[in-house]
Amino acid sequence: APSTLQLILPEVFLGSADKPERIARIQATMRRYLADGLLREHAGAVLVERTLPDGRVRRGLMLELDLEHYDYAPTSTSLIRPTEGTIVERIAPRVEVRQGAELELPHILVLIDDPQHTVIAPLAAQRARFAPLYDTPLMLGGGRVTGLALDAQAQAAVLQALQALGDGAAFATRHGLPPDAPPMLFAMGDGNHSLATAKACWERIKATAGPDHPARWALVEVENIHDPALEFSPIH
Repeated sequence: APSTLQLILPEVFLGSADKPERIARIQATMRRYLADGLLREHAGAVLVERTLPDGRVRRGLMLELDLEHYDYAPTSTSLIRPTEGTIVERIAPRVEVRQGAELELPHILVLIDDPQHTVIAPLAAQRARFAPLYDTPLMLGGGRVTGLALDAQAQAAVLQALQALGDGAAFATRHGLPPDAPPMLFAMGDGNHSLATAKACWERIKATAGPDHPARWALVEVENIHDPALEFSPIH
């Protein structure tokens, strides 16, 4: 059956001997799904709602982030920053998967520090006017996921709220930093190496690709670290 399972290379296979065959199969499946019309193009931001098994709803925004504003070095002062060390050796095998892929299928979660809930929360009250893109139960008791297309008015409001959140003076005041501290608007929450891979792929081609090439942007889901439905657990 058509499934995202056929479009990803699980990490456990990154070092497998048959990795090239797996990657070729993944990319061929992407092309087949596109040819069969299984997917529909959509332009614009998407409000993502995950209804958890206990009834809580975790909301996020699916956006494209400009990789020109992302630096994963430990000394990074970019607008988009990592929250963990980036293991460079993990990037190369992911590049093999991403290069030549017709589709982008990341699991990148990016966090914003929005204690006043100015960016995502207001969208919940307006959701009735947003066109539904998908709404489906998730397997193994995972709850439900819904995608709603933001209209032009909502997108403009989101952009304005993000710009206010990323204002240098406001950022410095919020965190008790010197006024000239470079602001961090987006903090990597999960999928750090996936975003680093997108950056590596862009860096390889940007000299000849031009500034508007699609590879300059990476698809992510932005979530507010203050969302009460967002839980953090230790990996180990």
